[in-house]
Amino acid sequence: MKRTLLFLLWCVLAANAHLNSPDVFTRASAGPYHLQLTIRPAAVVPGVAQIQVETDADVTGVSVTPLPIEGEAAKHPPTPEALVRSAQAPNTFSGNIWIMASGSWQVRFDVNGKGGTYQISVPLSSAPIVTKPMSAALGFGLALFGVVLIAGAISIVGAAAREAQLTPGRFASAGDRHRARVAQMFAALVFAVVLLGGASWWSAEARTSNGKIYRPPRMNAAIDSSTLQLHLVPDRRLDDLVPDHGHLMHLYALRLPEMDRIYHLHPEQTAVGSFALSLPSMPAGSYRLFADIVHANGFPETISTVAELPTVTRRPLIGDDAGGEVTPLHHASDAAVYVLPDGYSIVWKRPAVFHARQASNLNFELKDPSGNPASDCAPYMGMAAHAAVVKHDETVFAHLHPLGTVNMAAWTLAQSPDSAHDAHQHSVEPEVEIPYGFPMPGKYRVIVQMKHSDIVETAVFDTNVYD
Repeated sequence: MKRTLLFLLWCVLAANAHLNSPDVFTRASAGPYHLQLTIRPAAVVPGVAQIQVETDADVTGVSVTPLPIEGEAAKHPPTPEALVRSAQAPNTFSGNIWIMASGSWQVRFDVNGKGGTYQISVPLSSAPIVTKPMSAALGFGLALFGVVLIAGAISIVGAAAREAQLTPGRFASAGDRHRARVAQMFAALVFAVVLLGGASWWSAEARTSNGKIYRPPRMNAAIDSSTLQLHLVPDRRLDDLVPDHGHLMHLYALRLPEMDRIYHLHPEQTAVGSFALSLPSMPAGSYRLFADIVHANGFPETISTVAELPTVTRRPLIGDDAGGEVTPLHHASDAAVYVLPDGYSIVWKRPAVFHARQASNLNFELKDPSGNPASDCAPYMGMAAHAAVVKHDETVFAHLHPLGTVNMAAWTLAQSPDSAHDAHQHSVEPEVEIPYGFPMPGKYRVIVQMKHSDIVETAVFDTNVYD
C-alpha cells in the first residue's frame, strides 16, 4: 500500500520575488541604447525606491516614471522624474521614486541621446516586508514631551478654575483651591481617557499595518509513492497563475546539508494551488525546496519548505527538468572552472571580490572537451542560461537568467503593445552575462545551467561576499 504524507512541513518566510533578495537587476535596450538597470525597492510601502542606470556614452539624459503595471492608474502616469548624472561616472544616472502601494508596478525609462528618445519599462514588485520600529531616543523624547504637555494642560485647567473669577486684589480662598483641585482631577481623568483611546487606536493601526506585511503562501509537501505533491495554502488568490519560461512552477530541490544534489524541476498543476511531480532518479534525503510562481499581474512569489524525499531509481529527467550530483559544500572552493561529466566545462569569469548590494555581472562560458567555446549551444527554456543563487545557510535564494532577476511574464506585461522586446533568445552564444547583486555578506553557491545539443549541464560555484 502506498504510503502517504511521509512529510508535512509549513514554512512562512518574508520575501517577495525572491527569498531575501528584493532588488531588481536587469539589462535592457531602449532603441540603440544599452542599459544596465538597478532598482532597490523600499522595505515599507509607501516608500522610496532607489534607481541607478548605467548607459552608453551617447545617452544625454534619463527620466523615470513609476506606475502600476495594469489597471486604470496605469493609464494616467505621473510627471516623469529626471535622474541625475554622476559627476564621477558620466555614464551613470541615479535618482529616487515614490512607490505608493503594494502590487505589480513598472518603472518607465525615457532615454534621450544622440540617437533620439526611446522608452522601455522594467517590472517592479512592491510589498512591505518590515515594520520599522521607532528609535528609543525618539520614543523617550515624545514621551517626555507628552508628559510636559499634559502636566501643563492640567496646571492651566487648575489655574483657570481657581483664579479666573477672582477680582483684582483678591486672593484664592479655600473653596477656590478646592474647586481647582476638582477641576484638575476631572481634567486628568479626561486626559487619561484620551490617552487610553489613543493607545487603543495606535495598537489597532499597528495590527492593521502588520497585517499588510508581505508573507508568501505557505506550502506543504507530501510524498505518494514517488510522486511529490505540493499544496499551497489558499490564503490568497491562486487561480491566476501564469507560465514563466513555459511553466507555472519552477522548483529547485537541494539536498541538505551538503547541497550535493541539485534539481531544477517543473511540477504540473493538478488543481488550484496544488502541484504534482513524478520525481526523477535521485537519492533519499532531506531536500530544501524553492518554488517560484507568477500571478497574472506579474507579481512573483517564492515559497520555501523542506521535504524528506525517497530514493527513486530508473526515472530519467525529462523535458526541461535538469540537475544531478554536484560538488558538496564541504569541498567548496573558489575554483573558476567546473568540469562536467561529459568533458564539457563551465568557466566563471569572476571578479577578484564581490561586495554586498553592489550590482555586477555574473559571466559564464561553456567550453567543449577540447577547451574551446562550445559550438553546439542551444537555448534552455528560451535563455542562454538559467542560474540560481543560494546562500549556504539557505536564507537567500534568487532564480536568474540573462535578463536578470525579473520574470518573463512581468517583463512582457510591462512593455507597450507596439514595442518589440522579445527577451527570449532563439540562438545563443557559449558566453553569457547575468546581472545580479548579492543582497548581504556571506557564503553563496551559484548554480548555473547551460544547454548544448540536447544536454542540459549543471555546474556549481562557491564564493564569499563581503560588506
